[in-house]
Amino acid sequence: MLNIFQADTIGCHIITVTHDVLGKLGLVGKDLDQYSLETVEMFYRDAVAAGFSIDTGSAGPRATAAA
Repeated sequence: MLNIFQADTIGCHIITVTHDVLGKLGLVGKDLDQYSLETVEMFYRDAVAAGFSIDTGSAGPRATAAA
């Protein structure tokens, strides 16, 4: 993405980039908090669709207060 902005800054008329990079131009200016949330939601949906789960009941040893 940086190369696209650099090329624009110097007035370059032609730049070769991959289709994937061009597809990311729509993300310019997007709220990063919203984008992060959308990314986490996407990973969650993919994990559920693949049958993965997280056992939150065995998070490891627990700290106890000394008597």
